[in-house]
Amino acid sequence: MPCRQLRPILKDIGKEQSGKAEVLIIDVYKFKSLAAEHKIQVVPTLIFFDKTGKEVYRHMGAWDKESIVKKLAEIGAA
Repeated sequence: MPCRQLRPILKDIGKEQSGKAEVLIIDVYKFKSLAAEHKIQVVPTLIFFDKTGKEVYRHMGAWDKESIVKKLAEIGAA
């Protein structure tokens, strides 16, 4: 399952980017209202927000660590 594969990657990125980016892992099955609020239709979905809380990028499906870190750098969070 892609979510299970992605979880350790996101935890690593969260530790490495501490102070620069905040990484949250949300269980959409437990927090259905939050999933609905953010219109999550595919699991996993990665949503990148700027400092004001505005969504700036969304990726649906599994993603490798290098690509996630690159995207964080592109949006100025790394």
